[in-house]
Amino acid sequence: LIYAYRPSYPPGKNGWVQISVAEMVPGDLVSCRQITLVAPPGRRGNQQREAANLAQQQQQLNRVPADILLLNGDAVVDESLLTGESVPQLKVALEVDPSSSLATNNNAPISNELDLQEHKQFLLFGGTTLLVSHPGKTPLSEVPDPPDQGAVGMVLRTGFETAQGSLLRTMAHTQKSVDGIHTRDTYVFICLLLCCAIASAAMVYEEGINDPTRNKFRLCLHVIIIVTSVVPPELPMELSLAVTNSVADLMKRKIFCTEVFRIPLAGQVNVCCFDKTGTLTSDEMQLKGLRLVAPKDDGETCEFMDVLDASSSLPWAALRIMVACH
Repeated sequence: LIYAYRPSYPPGKNGWVQISVAEMVPGDLVSCRQITLVAPPGRRGNQQREAANLAQQQQQLNRVPADILLLNGDAVVDESLLTGESVPQLKVALEVDPSSSLATNNNAPISNELDLQEHKQFLLFGGTTLLVSHPGKTPLSEVPDPPDQGAVGMVLRTGFETAQGSLLRTMAHTQKSVDGIHTRDTYVFICLLLCCAIASAAMVYEEGINDPTRNKFRLCLHVIIIVTSVVPPELPMELSLAVTNSVADLMKRKIFCTEVFRIPLAGQVNVCCFDKTGTLTSDEMQLKGLRLVAPKDDGETCEFMDVLDASSSLPWAALRIMVACH
């Protein structure tokens, strides 16, 4: 549930009312307020598990349900789901001057048109997690303060029109070929077969045209059969079956591929590079130790060395890498 401002509800006066997030429409004024859950007293053995479940439930409740433009107040959100950056982002309210041009809180002039990328410091994107919110110091004109004392914003986009929705729509409806047949390797293979067929047809035609006893009609028919039978009828089925078997094998290994046409390209990969934080990891991870590659006493071979003590000193090269990866 979320508080929304309805100009004619309840009947006869203006006020705030709690509605479901599914009932939000573009243009609604809503109140954004973080929800904090308190763990009930329980046994000591289950405290850690209950704390993890409570944190997960709180994160689900604090998900921003739509793209919202802040009009009053400020907020801090976690946009790691969209951008992969684990550092929380500060969002401020948008102020409108008397000349109806957009301006920031420090009255710095900006463009007259709202751009979702240029003015993202005023936007709460759908799918992000609301960490902290504060109401504005001066209330909006003709709009009373919300009951939950949250930051007031206007809904811009909902559903698949939001930033998260467009990302999911791109993943679900890719514009690339997904059959694994119409690929560059397939066309190269067909061209090689066609070259071989043309060479064979040319040799047969040259031998037959110089033979006066040869039937010219049957000769042309044989040449056409050689060229047209260059592509076997089973080729599309074999290519599709190969990709299907690859997808099935990946699913057995709990690897899900949304774009199966990239599977043949995966065989050419030699090195995989992953982002260090955000998308693949959590911002709640804590450093416990390091595993380094250190040279042995002979100076020719190396071995792994674990550094788990916080008071231990690190080699200069490893320290530089840790500083670069913050």
